[in-house]
Amino acid sequence: MLPIVHFLISLLFVVILYPIFGWNSLWIFLGGYFIDVDHYFLYVFKTKNYSLKESYFYFKKSGAHNRIRKQLFIFHTIETILVLSFLAKYSEMFLIILIGLIFHMILDYIQEYIKYKTIKFPSIIYWYLKIRKNNYNQNKKKKK
Repeated sequence: MLPIVHFLISLLFVVILYPIFGWNSLWIFLGGYFIDVDHYFLYVFKTKNYSLKESYFYFKKSGAHNRIRKQLFIFHTIETILVLSFLAKYSEMFLIILIGLIFHMILDYIQEYIKYKTIKFPSIIYWYLKIRKNNYNQNKKKKK
């Protein structure tokens, strides 16, 4: 989903939650918009290029989904939700970040499923096991 969409939806959430949380509702942006920083981290890791503009076009480019769907987006995982859920027990700030994060992920998953019939890896553990399995299968083919 385009960053502007997440920005606008997060802004709407801030406005809706302002009567409940006051200025703390601004934390929605951390979970609802800035979660996508993991895309940038992946881009830098893969390309060794720090250009935010080039990173944006890298993921926006046609066919990018096929190239990146096997990658792990660390903040788009159930483990991140679990950590924030634990922290939310002790801090309203983390609760608000969690609300933004969950809504962000729901929007991503809906769009990805409709457009590509797949979603990003939902779990670090699942991603790791899938990568290990693929590496095992590739090594097995090489031995034949």
